[in-house]
Amino acid sequence: MSLCSKCSMPVRPVVAVDIDGTLTQYHHDLAAMASAYWGTQFKPGHLWNGQGNFEDYLGLTHEQYQETKLAFRQGGFKRWATPQPGAIDFMHNLARLDVEIWITTTRPWNRLDSVDPDTRFWMDRHNIKYDHLLYDDHKYMRLAELVDPQRVVACVDDLPPMLQEAFWAFGTRVPIQIRRPHNESTIVQGAWLSADFHDALIKINDELEARRQHDHHT
Repeated sequence: MSLCSKCSMPVRPVVAVDIDGTLTQYHHDLAAMASAYWGTQFKPGHLWNGQGNFEDYLGLTHEQYQETKLAFRQGGFKRWATPQPGAIDFMHNLARLDVEIWITTTRPWNRLDSVDPDTRFWMDRHNIKYDHLLYDDHKYMRLAELVDPQRVVACVDDLPPMLQEAFWAFGTRVPIQIRRPHNESTIVQGAWLSADFHDALIKINDELEARRQHDHHT
């Protein structure tokens, strides 16, 4: 393991993980909340294939969709977000690796003060360990400003625009695209298409081993 040249503390590889849609069933939960909010039975969000806009899939106007999302955040629903299958085990296994974990999200913490405590509550509730929590509309570009990009071994995400940003910020092999119905039709350049969290963990372990072998021979 490399050491910081200034403080001599270990410098660990970085793994960044998204929340909504990656660790949580965001579209499923939002659709369920919209159904209760408007008193109408909406299509299940977890079946959306990513074509068009989610608001159109639900049959909402843009104004209704924005109102629903605001109520979703204000109502504290993100404290009780439904985890994706395997998500909690993935994070627990990730915490056992010698990596620095960054939770990276575009959640608008600076526009609604409940977002940060709700996010931390959800992670505490599931005993998810992490080193840093980053909120930003361009989270991977921001991450590249905060840490040496060479330290980043993986960015685990579901949204193609974010995966593309990770590719721009850190290069190929770093973005890991978790397969979801809403991203099946979009394969991001340079991303590793991961069938599930088990596959993603294998990929991260492989990258860490490759780095150890490289460090050993340099």
